[in-house]
Amino acid sequence: MTAVIEAMEDRDVATCNMPDAFVQTDVKMIDKDSNQTKMKIRGVLVDILCEMDKSYVEYVTLKGTQTVLNMHIIIKAIYGLLVSAMLFYKSLFATLPSTGFK
Repeated sequence: MTAVIEAMEDRDVATCNMPDAFVQTDVKMIDKDSNQTKMKIRGVLVDILCEMDKSYVEYVTLKGTQTVLNMHIIIKAIYGLLVSAMLFYKSLFATLPSTGFK
């Protein structure tokens, strides 16, 4: 939809890729509204993680027959989490003006 508007208004448009954008975005342990970023891992991935690091085993629960591991994300944003996109946007929006973008 925006491409149609840009074409009708004869705008110049540029795109770019920001590799590892989410990985470079910090996540606070608790945000200003006292919220934490959490991720639920289920099934085979739980088993793989527990094989890699036995310390996760004590936090695994069962929901029906499926293994579940609930985790707090406290260091960097993770691709696929809704909050990661918003955190990256806020970081980018804060950084661009200081580099001359309007």
